[in-house]
Amino acid sequence: MGLRLPVAAAKGRAKLLPDNNTYEINGRTYRVEDTGTVFPVPGPGLVAMDRIEYAALKEIVRKKGDLSKSQQLQRDPKFVNNPDKVVKAKQVYDGTYK
Repeated sequence: MGLRLPVAAAKGRAKLLPDNNTYEINGRTYRVEDTGTVFPVPGPGLVAMDRIEYAALKEIVRKKGDLSKSQQLQRDPKFVNNPDKVVKAKQVYDGTYK
């Protein structure tokens, strides 16, 4: 993103959208929660993932895409009981998720 959103907003480089809690900068959209937490809004090039999917993606990245090398993916109940989440993470890693 170059500049962090608060800095970009303060310098007038981020556009505040009509809902008054969403900014657009460099073609990306970010929402600000009441707590001040900033998070990207899903859109082109951004896949929404839950905690298990993201944990699986991080493990897949660590193992350079080879699921067979990951004991965690094969034994951890959060992955074993949610194989669809591992599949989604692998598709994201491979760039084939639609």
